Amino acid sequence: MANDATIGYLAILVAALGFGSNYIPVKKCETGNGIAFQFFFCWAVWLVGLGVGVYRGFPSTPPLALLGGVLWSTGNLLSVPAIKLIGLGLSLLIWGISNMCVGWASSTFGILGVEKQQVSKPVLNYAGAATALLALLVYLVVKPTEPTRDASSASSRRAHRRKRMPHRLASPALRSSLLIERDEEGDDEEGVLSGASGGRGLTGYGRDEHGADAFLPSVTGPLRVFLGASAALLAGLFFGASFNPSYHIMDRAAEPDSSFARYQDLQMLDFVFAHFSGIFLASSSFFLLALLLHALAGAYSRRGGKKGPSGFPPTAFRPFELYPAALLPAFLAGLVWAVAMVAWFVANQRLTSLAVTFPIITATPGLVASLWGVVVFGEIRGRRNLGVLAAAFGLTATSCGLIAASR
Repeated sequence: MANDATIGYLAILVAALGFGSNYIPVKKCETGNGIAFQFFFCWAVWLVGLGVGVYRGFPSTPPLALLGGVLWSTGNLLSVPAIKLIGLGLSLLIWGISNMCVGWASSTFGILGVEKQQVSKPVLNYAGAATALLALLVYLVVKPTEPTRDASSASSRRAHRRKRMPHRLASPALRSSLLIERDEEGDDEEGVLSGASGGRGLTGYGRDEHGADAFLPSVTGPLRVFLGASAALLAGLFFGASFNPSYHIMDRAAEPDSSFARYQDLQMLDFVFAHFSGIFLASSSFFLLALLLHALAGAYSRRGGKKGPSGFPPTAFRPFELYPAALLPAFLAGLVWAVAMVAWFVANQRLTSLAVTFPIITATPGLVASLWGVVVFGEIRGRRNLGVLAAAFGLTATSCGLIAASR
């Protein structure tokens, strides 16, 4: 048991480092609306899953095991409109809280297909989970230092980028919205670090050249906030429930009369390949759907439909955007994320309870991302910021200690 706990907490450390660092490769890359980005990201995820499958000998798992990956990928897709509608910071807060609450409550109360998993000191576990939630709130208060810009130099950089575009595609629609190798006017060249960094995000949301909201500009005020918050909430629910199908199979496999009884020898790592395959299948489906919408939009334009400046109908959401410079970083980000996710599977197996792993792993990546911002990128400066960050670190450490002691 002591060895299991050591391996489990080491796996949590690897997961925290990975989830807090996986977007470093794409920090200065524009990623468009996220559809192409998530496809190449998920390609890397699936390859890591394939390696784990080879290592485990590809044990037989029921099709239900794919559902966990589909849930995660759906949540990942929902994060795109959430970020575009209400911003990265608020989106992260909402789906971080709902993600943690669903994963923790599934185990603590035995809901959403997971049997109740006991901890020896429930009061400490409740206190640790509440402290982890408070830490997430405090991370939101940290405001990164915005880099100063010279307007003339920014304009010259954009002109330079236009000149060095390697080629132009035949179709105006494709030229302006499918293959993109420059940052659009107003984009933040620094990009975003990760969880607590508070940047604009990995999905290119923001404003158009006239200063209007670039995503669903006709939706404003409370309705815009409601739709964005709802998308973030749903994303967190899907993220938080992504382990539930695997746990449901293992719980039912322990029952002799269950249809899952033949899977009783499976361990958590045996579900990694199926889980990651579900991610890849869902991601590929979304990618193909985006290509279909792109083709339909082009056909609409060719038939004389009203066009926007990009050659598409005047809709704020271009269904497909491809930034070649972001593809390799997306792949690298996917590799790091996948390793972190495998470590989470290991932690679940060794520590045996989502009530232990979920609060710690959802709270600690913000700490890691903030350290990157302070030590390496210098994005977080100032006495107030550093004081708030120290408080968040203290809360995160306290929550980890309480949850570890509750086990």
